[in-house]
Order: sequence, then C-alpha cells, then structure tokens
Amino acid sequence: MPYRLIIFDFDGTLADSERCITASMSAALAECGLAADWTRLRSHIGLPLDRTIRGIVSQDLDDDQVEEIVRSYRRHHAVLQDRLIETLSGDSRHAQTAVGIGRGARDRFEQDHVSCRGCAHAL
Repeated sequence: MPYRLIIFDFDGTLADSERCITASMSAALAECGLAADWTRLRSHIGLPLDRTIRGIVSQDLDDDQVEEIVRSYRRHHAVLQDRLIETLSGDSRHAQTAVGIGRGARDRFEQDHVSCRGCAHAL
C-alpha cells in the first residue's frame, strides 16, 4: 500500500536552515551589542530561542534582554529565510505523496512550502 501521508521535521530534513539561523542570530546579537560562542550554536539549533540565546551568549541576560534578542532574531529570520534556507531535494518516486511538517512552531516559510505540496490541510 502506498503511503498517503509522511510527516518529517522541517529543519535538517526538508530544508537546510542552518545558514539562515546563524545569520539571523548573528545579526540579532550584533544589534543588541552581544557576542556569542559560535562553537555551541549547532548543538542549540532546534531548542527554544530563549534557551539557544542563553546557551550561546557568555554573559547573564535577564528575561527582557532575551525577549529583545528573540524579537530581533525573528525579524532578521523573516527577511533572510527565502534567500538562505535551501529546500532539500526529495525522492521523485514519492511525488504523489503528501508531505507534512511536525514541529512545535509554524512560520510563513514552512506554511508556503507545505501549501505548495498540497497538504496544508494536515497541519
């Protein structure tokens, strides 16, 4: 029986978003006058943004500072995502299989890619 629906995680499976995440975080931290331990970023990708920020910034930050960085990160990410996120090519044998995304948050880029694959109703 052919699969009717296959659900994957977005980051690292359907798309390579590491360049966008790195560029967005770099811009957000620079905007706030902060530096990061970039060697730790890769191990924090996929965690909630507040945990990622606290994990890569060496100084203690209060909740308001973290929220400001999160807002800045999201602004930069929205601008950069179409240019820096590369959709990974799939297996053409499954061209008629609907693809959905399972994750805790949705954004416009993911919704656009799901909609064009005909399975937005599954989200």
